Amino acid sequence: MTFSDEDELVRGMRRLAERDLLVEILKDHKERLEALVPALFGKETIPIECFLDIGILTAFVTIDLLGYFCEGESTSASAVSFMRKYMGQIDPRYAEASGLLYHCIRHGWVHRSRPERLKLERGKLIRFLFSNDPSREGHLSLKRYADGNLHLVISLPLVYQDLKSAIDLYLRDIEQNGALLETSRKVLLEMREPEEEQTLRGRKYFLNSDIEFLVRQLPKE
Repeated sequence: MTFSDEDELVRGMRRLAERDLLVEILKDHKERLEALVPALFGKETIPIECFLDIGILTAFVTIDLLGYFCEGESTSASAVSFMRKYMGQIDPRYAEASGLLYHCIRHGWVHRSRPERLKLERGKLIRFLFSNDPSREGHLSLKRYADGNLHLVISLPLVYQDLKSAIDLYLRDIEQNGALLETSRKVLLEMREPEEEQTLRGRKYFLNSDIEFLVRQLPKE
């Protein structure tokens, strides 16, 4: 074996280990979703409002990560792309409406602690209604309720179920698609890199005191 052959073998073993780590990360996220389903949705005595924040944020944190792995960039567009491609295979309505769901629900909840309402050019106001009903029929359907308002119904148990199935589809693809695996591998390497101090100092909301808070507590060498 030449030096270059040995070097390539080492790189190949490293890539294999990184792939295994990626698979473990994805399976871990799937197991978290599976553990939350009975805890959140298995007890009819618990009002859905009590766990809505946890349920929604956990789902979209996972979607954000999967979009990052899939597209190589940690952006809203990457997350929506994952939803359309993989969750859309489970239910075609995700392929149609993932941009709407991501913006109004994910961004609304993270930045305003509630989903965005949408006013259509036709003058109709659309609200979102979250349900623990696991039936497919009512999920992602627009309904008018007794209050006269139009609500897009979101079944949180189905969001979790569909997201878990989407993870399985993605795991299948990285086993069969070398380019996708390489993109995911590079993301994994990026995630290992720490944030640089100068990068943080360049952010508008960052003050010198944020770093000084840590520096003055550093142990003396």
